[in-house]
Parts: sequence; structure tokens; C-alpha cells
Amino acid sequence: MKMNAVDTKTEMLTLFKWVSFQAPGMEPVSASVEPGQVVILFSADPALSETFQSASLGWTHSLSGSTWIQGTQLQTQNEDSRLEIMQQIGAIEKGGGFLSNLCVWENILLPSAYRSGRPTGEFLDLLKDAVNKIGIPKEDIDRNLTSRVDELSETRRILLALARESIHSPLIWMLHNVLDDLPTRGLKQAKKEIDRLADENAEAGWIIYTCEEPVADSFPGAKRIYLEELKSEPTAKSSAPI
Repeated sequence: MKMNAVDTKTEMLTLFKWVSFQAPGMEPVSASVEPGQVVILFSADPALSETFQSASLGWTHSLSGSTWIQGTQLQTQNEDSRLEIMQQIGAIEKGGGFLSNLCVWENILLPSAYRSGRPTGEFLDLLKDAVNKIGIPKEDIDRNLTSRVDELSETRRILLALARESIHSPLIWMLHNVLDDLPTRGLKQAKKEIDRLADENAEAGWIIYTCEEPVADSFPGAKRIYLEELKSEPTAKSSAPI
């Protein structure tokens, strides 16, 4: 009985877990994301990366095996339950996941209000504070928030997307190939912001999909999983900043 209690506690501490997750013709992967840990999911094929992510979140059933968020299996949940669980994830797609026909503040405040059921006005001060923390001067914040997304650089879009998700203090961050198209300077800026967010919430875990070695190499303490091989590189959990 005592052992079962310990197992349950360990299970709840695990933020995200893949169990025998397998694509046809590939070896299965079993891995987990613990609080404060970074996991790099590397693939040379963007299509495989997208398939793996969609199946991991339970949106498609193209892969066998199961994925779990804090002890709850996603594949057994209906759509409403899965959406509720997903509130714990700060997911960012390529380009920041912004709609090009909306300005920045609409892209951020409208989804925030939808996710929480609260009015957009409650998030405006939180948003300005989050944007200020990513290094945008206060005098430029309003201009950036009222800009159309296609007027911003790729680096600025990713930084604003990180600010957007930080409003909700996610337990799990999931970046899907969002760092791959950044110039060297932009990658350094994004990495600096990720380090800051990780310091602010040391209990959060990070899942970073990438097809680029320089991106993976930017996180030397991370555990790597190569999707083509589905073979995990065992590394000790580092207590150093990511």
C-alpha cells in the first residue's frame, strides 16, 4: 500500500510522458518530462515532427502508444476534457501561431479571454507587463501591440508569443519548430527569454521540437530524443539554468 502511494506521487510529479509511443517501422519511445527539465525532440523531417506532436496531444491517432499529462492519459479523453487539460500547456507554433489579419493585441487578448472565460480588459495590464519583460522599451509597447503581425520580424513574433503564453503560467511549454527559422541573433534573444521564463517558474517543463542542430545545441543540458530513431539520449537532469 505504501508503495502504491509513492508511485502515485511520482506519477503526479511527471508533467508529460510518452509510453511506448511508436510510428510504423520505428522503435517505440518511452520518455518523460519532469519539473524543471527540457526535452529536445529532434527530427530532420518537419512532417514527422508535426505528426509526432499532433499524436502526442491526442489530436490524431496515427501513432500507437499513449501520452500522459500529470497522470491523465490524453487518448482516453473526449474533446472537451482534452481542451481543459491543454490549458496547462503553453503551445507555440511556427511564426508564433498568430493570425496575419489581426493586430498583435487582438492575437493575444482574444485567445486569452477565450481560454479563461474572462473579459479581454483583465489581461491588458498583464500583457503589457509581459511584453515589457521581453525587452521591448515601454515607449514601443503600444506600437508593437497595435502592429499587424506581418509587419513584425520572425524574432519579434516569437518573443511576443512567449509573452502571450507566459500570462497563463503554463506547467508545460511546447515549442513546435518555432526557433528553427530565427537568425543567430534572434535565436540568442529567444534563448535568453526562455531562460528568464524558466527562472520565473522552475517547476515548468519544456518540450522543444526542432529540425536544426544549432537550436538543439543551444540547450546543452537538455535530454534529446531523435524521432527518426526514437531513441532517447540518457542525460542526468541538470539543476543549471536551461
